Amino acid sequence: MQIAREMSFQISAESSLTEPYVAHMLSKALTSKSALFIGNSMPIRDVDMYGCSSENSSHVVDMMLSAELPCQWIQVTGNRGASGIDGLLSSATGFAVGCKKRVRF
Repeated sequence: MQIAREMSFQISAESSLTEPYVAHMLSKALTSKSALFIGNSMPIRDVDMYGCSSENSSHVVDMMLSAELPCQWIQVTGNRGASGIDGLLSSATGFAVGCKKRVRF
């Protein structure tokens, strides 16, 4: 948890348009009313490693369960296939239609 906090601080302090910064800030902007489509291998790894939702996730889940609040999760999907830009756009469009939410990608 301490490492996650330090990484979050370093990424936010940098404030330049790097892949870790974008992944971190994007994860902060998501709400239960939105969904996220991630394409290709590196952005998937970036969001997994630098996304801020994993910092306190166990604490948040424990708090929600103990308070008996309804959980609202963010829908996330990815496409690591070799189908190119057409495949990514088709997959993202299908995901948006299927989840009926605003999709960011």
